[in-house]
Amino acid sequence: MKKFYPIRYYDPVNNEYFFDRNRLCFEAILYYYQSGGKLRRPVNIPLDVFVEEIKFYELGEATLLKFREDEGFIKEAEKPLPEGETQRNIWLLFEYPESSQGKSLAPSDSLTEAESILSIQISR
Repeated sequence: MKKFYPIRYYDPVNNEYFFDRNRLCFEAILYYYQSGGKLRRPVNIPLDVFVEEIKFYELGEATLLKFREDEGFIKEAEKPLPEGETQRNIWLLFEYPESSQGKSLAPSDSLTEAESILSIQISR
């Protein structure tokens, strides 16, 4: 087990691993391994806490996606990007302004105004 978890979780005095994690979450994750992949969140554990435990125990992206689907989250459909590079960059700027380099170029009010002007010009 030493190859999976860092030495900081190993207690050489007691010759055991100790994870200071949520006990109920651990029981659910242990059951995941025992049941061959059935992951169920305990009813009294908040969703964000359980997701953090899934990430800590590195159950994988596929397991996390399946868990979210089982919990009722709707997977967003991927939006097709425009084919032209300039159009794609403008689309990304307006669709995701918080992650765009363009955010530093214009305040959000100016960005909204520019978006309005562009949409009017495009619709003509």
